[in-house]
Amino acid sequence: MRLLLCAWILGILVLQAAPRLVPLSALEGASLVWALGVGALRHWPRGRSMLLFLALFLGGLVMANERARLRMAHRLPPRWEHQNLTLTGTLISLPEGRAGALHFKVAADPGSLLFPAEVALSEFALPLHDAPAELHPGQRWRWQCRVKSPHGQVNPGGFDSATWAWSEGILTQGSIDRRTPPVFLGWSHPGGIRGLHLFIEAQRDLLRQRLRRQLKDQPWGPVLIALVIGDQSTISPADWQLFWATGVGHLISISGLHITMLAGLVAKVTGLLSPSLRIRWLAGWLGASAYALIAGFSLPTQRTLAMITVLTLARFQKRPLPPSTLLLLAAALTLTGDPFASLSPSFWLSFGAVSWMVYAGAHQTGRLPFWKQEIHSQWAATWAMVPLLIWLFGQVSWISPLANAFAIPLVSLGVVPLALLGLIPGLGFCLKMAHALMTGTAWGLDWLVRHSGPPLALPTPTLPVLIVATLGVGFLLAPRGIPGRWAVAWDCWDWLSHLCLAPIRGDYGWICWMWGKAWRWCCALPDIPS
Repeated sequence: MRLLLCAWILGILVLQAAPRLVPLSALEGASLVWALGVGALRHWPRGRSMLLFLALFLGGLVMANERARLRMAHRLPPRWEHQNLTLTGTLISLPEGRAGALHFKVAADPGSLLFPAEVALSEFALPLHDAPAELHPGQRWRWQCRVKSPHGQVNPGGFDSATWAWSEGILTQGSIDRRTPPVFLGWSHPGGIRGLHLFIEAQRDLLRQRLRRQLKDQPWGPVLIALVIGDQSTISPADWQLFWATGVGHLISISGLHITMLAGLVAKVTGLLSPSLRIRWLAGWLGASAYALIAGFSLPTQRTLAMITVLTLARFQKRPLPPSTLLLLAAALTLTGDPFASLSPSFWLSFGAVSWMVYAGAHQTGRLPFWKQEIHSQWAATWAMVPLLIWLFGQVSWISPLANAFAIPLVSLGVVPLALLGLIPGLGFCLKMAHALMTGTAWGLDWLVRHSGPPLALPTPTLPVLIVATLGVGFLLAPRGIPGRWAVAWDCWDWLSHLCLAPIRGDYGWICWMWGKAWRWCCALPDIPS
């Protein structure tokens, strides 16, 4: 089963790495070759497994290819690029203020043939503290705007805004012309999936307004709002600098860690009322689903909810699945729902961290105490994420392990549950407790920053360097019985440091050094008895 899941996932990932869509003629030719292979290999014992693997690989490739073709069909026609046009549509997202502008998504009316299904609009130079009171999800407006297709310039190792827009489904961007005042056309009440989506966004908008009233003038109020509904637009740059300097920036977004811990907490509390394991799992799944809906069902919440759903169904069927199978099922479900999720760094960070923790704990025997399990998981996650963080962001925080060790339980098991309880009428004091706990956490992070050095900045490594570093992580987290695992792991990290400095050393120098390392490995490996 794991091999077949890998085939489906690999087919989707190959398409995302391709420079262009696969022509239909090539897909038809591959299908014909597969059909001929069925006739030639059907009597070979291993031929059936190979054919099934190729079938699922082609199925994932075709599915992702057609989804991309359908999305490209909704792009803005080139003749309307940088033109002032009249757009009539419905607001379908929470307005967010960032960098002196208000950003939101609009669903164009069905009769508007000039625009794709969804348009990302920006309104600049607004009094942002008054903007959310004027624009709400579900409103219909008529704007005069200047539209364009997403386009961005990216330096090597920098942020690729065009790829981000594609992965988020943003095919058209526009800026509102303030010289022509917008016209409010009333409220939209569609049915079906779009109506459910607007209802959820409207409830999230009401929650945001209520949280802003309750947390007014509170220094960490924007962080609590981000942890509850996922709106990070009002977090100050100074706060972001503190979080990223300590390596806990992932905690401020609604990540899979928060949802998993919340589901576990709900299941534990339910266990005090009911001894049934099925009821506990169902309560945990309902808690995770409710939190995912409040968070807007973002990409990290989709991944985690898919994993919790698979695990809950397996428990109901009384068929425990290996952790690796569970992880592959969650990845397959996530990529089937959104084949472009693999273009997001958070996809690789979340699945990479969980994969390495599963690998590190796969060879343990017996049951470790709770504190040893936490230290082991933190050790595995910290070292496993270093190559990816350098590859994606070009820096690593020295104090990240220590900061995460106390910030993860405080935020995931303290701040988030208290903030969610504060949404219930009559429990507003829980919101104050959450803010006090967040204030103490931020004080601890600030103390660490003031008593440590700056984050380690490195040149962005290439893909071969990432593979070598990942090999070193594999040896570092390997079972104790493997001989020389520390020496090989150290050599891999030594390799990483030298390859990252290749632009300074010159290509010839580090290639000779690399071959010397490889020869040292071959000479140092112990003899394997026959």
